[in-house]
Amino acid sequence: EGTKKPSYDCYIHLLPAPTGTTDEKPGIDPQLAFEKLFSSSPNPFWLDSSDTTRGRYSFMGSGNPRKTVTYYTPDELFLDGRKVAAEDIGHGSEQPQRILPFIEKSLGVVTDHTVDSSFQLSIDSLSSNSANNDEDVPFAYRGGYVGYLGYEIRHDTMESLLGIPNTVKVNFDDPPDAAFVWADQSIVFDHKTGHAYLVALLESSA
Repeated sequence: EGTKKPSYDCYIHLLPAPTGTTDEKPGIDPQLAFEKLFSSSPNPFWLDSSDTTRGRYSFMGSGNPRKTVTYYTPDELFLDGRKVAAEDIGHGSEQPQRILPFIEKSLGVVTDHTVDSSFQLSIDSLSSNSANNDEDVPFAYRGGYVGYLGYEIRHDTMESLLGIPNTVKVNFDDPPDAAFVWADQSIVFDHKTGHAYLVALLESSA
């Protein structure tokens, strides 16, 4: 019997342009936004780009500290510092706790919503004009897990795809082989248009 996929509601708000916006000074300043909103958070992230062709968007936000994931191959998986059991990711107890099945289990159905100017995330000091919330959202990002997979994860994939046993010894003295934060509050910057979007991801109550 398959495990039911989680469902989420994603609220997307096109932020108003700040007063004084011009062609030479378009939109909200990403550095100012990061400093004011996220820099003092326990798990901030900023995936920065200024190339409007190959990397049109920048993403920043803060990770929910209760959903921080760290992983040491071959089977040391932690959620908010607590070791995750194989049963928690839908495996039998004899199966190793691996990062990729854990992330896959978190993927679900996302329902998009656009919201009016009453939906805010302490952004009053950054913007003040009206917004057009009917514009199509031009990016696929909806929040969720943001992080990295280190080079040593190749041992996991070679075992699952090629049947080569993962015999790596766990070394907690090194940085984690993978780490992710759950981004439920983000801002997306479109460097092509100068627009900025507030993205909030919530677990559906239904």
